Amino acid sequence: MTTRWAAALPATVLALLFAICASDDDTTTPASTATASQTVTASPELPSPTPTPTATATPTPTEPAKPTPAPATPLPDGPFYAAYPPGTRTGLSALDAIIAAVESGDDAALRDLVRIASLPCQEPRPVQPQPLRCPDGTAPGTPITGFWVIDVEGGMWPDTPDLTRMLSGLVAGQELYAAYEIDPAAVHPPDQGGGSTVILFRQVVTPVGEGTDGSSFHRLTGIFVHEGVATSWQTNLWHPPQQPLPYDFARWILPPPPP
Repeated sequence: MTTRWAAALPATVLALLFAICASDDDTTTPASTATASQTVTASPELPSPTPTPTATATPTPTEPAKPTPAPATPLPDGPFYAAYPPGTRTGLSALDAIIAAVESGDDAALRDLVRIASLPCQEPRPVQPQPLRCPDGTAPGTPITGFWVIDVEGGMWPDTPDLTRMLSGLVAGQELYAAYEIDPAAVHPPDQGGGSTVILFRQVVTPVGEGTDGSSFHRLTGIFVHEGVATSWQTNLWHPPQQPLPYDFARWILPPPPP
């Protein structure tokens, strides 16, 4: 979407200039005329009229101008992607069970299909991101458990009773977009959020807050799957058409729908 700016140019005031020109054109001095039979004497010039003083308008005090709020920053037009209708499946039971749980929003089914990773935590360092940072009061090397959710920085959501509710909110509104097999050379261990296949979903995003205009756009999120369970959820995983294919792509299991 595009915001056009309009600026008003002040008009030039010409009234004074016209008044001066008119004064010069209307003042005429008669010339003397002589003939053989008579002499005509020019009439004496009449005294110029005394100009009437022009009243000066007294400025009226006004309130200080209030600052104009900055206009909302328009969001780019898109990206926008098509999505498969609900009920579409890949034909692979391991992937289709996860797709069904996401579509239905079944908290219990979704919780049973995620892998809880366990890795030793690391001492705090002045770097970001640090997904395995030890919680306060926890000695380095202590195992921490959770589900990988990789967004801006990434990290593990702790394996607590709230995890099911958090997962339910995470997948709300997701629509099936595609599924593909990962290049074996790019596969990461499942405890690090890796898998052999990825299910891509389309998510509608509507930013809120200062500087937004209510516009929406689409982004693609992905669930990495290993041996029938989800090992991680990753946002902004692929950006077509700028990226022809995902960086770890091997082959399509379910190609993207036509635009």
